[in-house]
Amino acid sequence: MNTAITQMDQVTQQNAALVEQMAAAMVGMRQQTADLRNLFKAADLAQEENQDAEAEIFELPAQENFEEAEAESARCPITGVASRSVN
Repeated sequence: MNTAITQMDQVTQQNAALVEQMAAAMVGMRQQTADLRNLFKAADLAQEENQDAEAEIFELPAQENFEEAEAESARCPITGVASRSVN
């Protein structure tokens, strides 16, 4: 009977140690999950910033801005006088 109690005590202690190990593993996994989420958020933000930058690069100017730019490019760079267009 004494041997049975000793064995039950050993199994209980082993189970308690396993529970502690599992709890520690869960804490580590939670931290890794949080780190991974932050990494994905940073990647998503970087991708959004790149898309915004690309959109700005390839964005066509508004009509009034285009006309202003066209008029500006028709000016002589030295004198600033508008040149006549040859059609």
